[in-house]
Amino acid sequence: MANTKIFKREIFSALADLAISNGFSISIDKKGTLSAEEIADFLRHEIELTQRKNTNGGKLTEKQVENERLKGIILEVLKENGTCTIEDIQRASAELKEYTNQKMSALMKQLVDAGKVSKELIKRKQHFTIVKGE
Repeated sequence: MANTKIFKREIFSALADLAISNGFSISIDKKGTLSAEEIADFLRHEIELTQRKNTNGGKLTEKQVENERLKGIILEVLKENGTCTIEDIQRASAELKEYTNQKMSALMKQLVDAGKVSKELIKRKQHFTIVKGE
């Protein structure tokens, strides 16, 4: 199997299609038999539940809101100072000094993954630079 993650909704959808196309039924221990249509309905309901769970109403959690605020501060520091290490960023902002190196590293990874910041390894230390256009 490839290194691509297969999501529940994709598996459920494929199983529902398979049940309908093959028209098979499943016998469940002395409790009865499920037809292909009942199996497909169950799987469609599960898809709906996973989608509902993943939407969360579009609201960010309190922690996510705080992290977004901190990432904004980090971007401002990088705009003002250019290329910096995490320690340089913490020294430049009084508010960021209270956070651990691990917390800062996690926030920097999110910024790099979002394409807002680039990182470069210089003498075994990560240096971060704001991506042009940000």
